[in-house]
Amino acid sequence: MSSIPNQSTDMTRRFQWFALAVKPGGEKLVAQSLCSRGLEEYVPIYSGRRRLFPGFVFCRFDNRNRQAVLEIPGVLSIAGPCESASPISDAEIAGIKMILAAQLPAKPWAFSWVGQRVCIWRGPLAGLEGILVRKHDTFQGVVGVEALERSVTVEINREMVCAVEGAPHAQMARLFMTAA
Repeated sequence: MSSIPNQSTDMTRRFQWFALAVKPGGEKLVAQSLCSRGLEEYVPIYSGRRRLFPGFVFCRFDNRNRQAVLEIPGVLSIAGPCESASPISDAEIAGIKMILAAQLPAKPWAFSWVGQRVCIWRGPLAGLEGILVRKHDTFQGVVGVEALERSVTVEINREMVCAVEGAPHAQMARLFMTAA
């Protein structure tokens, strides 16, 4: 007996998140245009009305139909390193949504490839993975959007995190968090 491919699963695989670079201040109009075309869009807002990633709108679409998205007024390009469109993982978008939904103080942060990978194991951000940063007497969890090379940071309690096993320096991070 042959297997019939699951059409909805196939469709979900083709639709990926991308960051659209838009004209300055044009995020709202582009988001409305995307929505009116039946596309899923996302403009992360923090501190009331401030855009977490100014000049960008996230959109989920089939990259094979990218030209239709690029023709939307206000869209400048599909963002990515070296001018190539790079999909953004569902986990990256989910992490940003989780941080903003928790209504904890969040703000833009410089993107970093280095740092101790941690997992938040309790509280409103349980399950979120990111990089642990110590700023003065506080700890920050940093979640990045690799394609944009930008991040968001949120203040966390050190008791809420554990080192991601197998990540570089996991043992050192446990000692650091214990001694702090």
